Amino acid sequence: MKKILLVTGRTAQKDVKARVGKRQDCEIHVCQTDVASLLSKETIIAELKKRDLSGISMIIVPGGMRGDFSGVTKELGVICFKGPRYIADLPMVLDLVYSVKLSSEVPADEILKEQINKDMETEYMKALKRKPRLMIGGLGIGTGVTHVLAEIPDAAKLSDDCLAKKAKYYVDSGAAIVDVGMTSGEDNHQRIAHIFDVLRREIDVPISIDSTDEKEILAGVDAGADLVLSIDESNRRIMPSIDVPVVVIPRDKNGIPPEPEERARVLEATIEKLGREGFDKIVADPILEPVNLGFVRSMAAYYQFRQKHQETPMLMGAGNVTELFDADSVGINALIAGACCEMNIDIVFTTEASRKTTGCVAELAKASRMMHVAGLRHQVPKDLYIDMLYFKDKEHEDMIPETNGVPFTCVAKTGIKMIEPHSFRIYLTDMINVLYYKDKTPVEGFRGRDAKDLYKAILNKITLTSEHAAYLGKEVYKAEIALKLGKSYVQDRELF
Repeated sequence: MKKILLVTGRTAQKDVKARVGKRQDCEIHVCQTDVASLLSKETIIAELKKRDLSGISMIIVPGGMRGDFSGVTKELGVICFKGPRYIADLPMVLDLVYSVKLSSEVPADEILKEQINKDMETEYMKALKRKPRLMIGGLGIGTGVTHVLAEIPDAAKLSDDCLAKKAKYYVDSGAAIVDVGMTSGEDNHQRIAHIFDVLRREIDVPISIDSTDEKEILAGVDAGADLVLSIDESNRRIMPSIDVPVVVIPRDKNGIPPEPEERARVLEATIEKLGREGFDKIVADPILEPVNLGFVRSMAAYYQFRQKHQETPMLMGAGNVTELFDADSVGINALIAGACCEMNIDIVFTTEASRKTTGCVAELAKASRMMHVAGLRHQVPKDLYIDMLYFKDKEHEDMIPETNGVPFTCVAKTGIKMIEPHSFRIYLTDMINVLYYKDKTPVEGFRGRDAKDLYKAILNKITLTSEHAAYLGKEVYKAEIALKLGKSYVQDRELF
């Protein structure tokens, strides 16, 4: 039986051997180069010419190498294909190598992208079914998956309708736990039972109570809270009245220590005291600080604690960073999800307390899923079936047509011309709203989420000049982009 020859470099040889396993249809050639993707066609040809290839039916080179490898086939007399860019995909490529048409130019994982995507999704779903270390309501944590906990801030100040809508929105966005956030410095314990009743009617996920006030915590537990945020040295005495998991933070009579070692020590000491008292339903939270106020030091505390306590469930609060950082949240959340993956953090906490953090729950849910899949494959979070590229693309896909030498007119920026007496006023709520005016009086309104549907409906009912129709199309598309991105929209003003 002829075999497949897998070409790799010194650094990757152990991983390649592990992926090949006990297969009898493969051989491995380790080139005298560390990084496989930096190999050249000339190097491969020179090395393989010294090897007996009579028992080889196919050569597979790393998919990350650039160029066309058909020249290797011509030189060596053995067909050469590009394999996958990532070693994690090698077993699947080998399983399908005779049933698909591989290429000397395109990496195998690009050809098998659809199947790889299905396999990654399957692996993620398997992770959710692993035996958990701790149950929070019906949610198992400690399976290697980071779950999103979404806070409803100042919950006691919201109407029942607002509470229900916010909770449903969070769950629809990917939250695994919804948090009832209380207002610091106020005592709203008498309202907590009603808040939980409202939420239980609307959502079917665990609900946590978020307060350090003893009365509010106990009211939350009595109302059926599945998790308590947070317990420290100041309120530890109420633990005999609590029978659900608690988040423990590193705060004692001196506050929260700024230095990582001391912060981790205080957290450990509180957890140890709780353990001696027979309480082991613990989630540790070293507290992530905002950027410029101890962010790096607090991240170090997470790392130090995790190194010593591999089995203890942990929580990281992303909201302290995103809410206090005037930057688009999607990249920040992706990076925090990456840190959670590396340190095996079980819960990431966030909120959407301001306009700029709208969408944070969905961003963290998606980023956590992305990072888990990347972690399973032992690769960087790149070239997966899921990404966090909201504003930019990895590659340009501009389709430039043949111009046949036609002349182009260079158009200068022109001032905005207000078109009267018939005009439109466009604004956003949770949808795009278009008001049509005659003689400065609104006579008809249109509402929707899709710009194309809107302008087609408007043009079907209202006759417009070509200039006015072009203006309308431009503005409703701007409004649609703003709606998707959570940006403010002001008619006739640039979005970016």
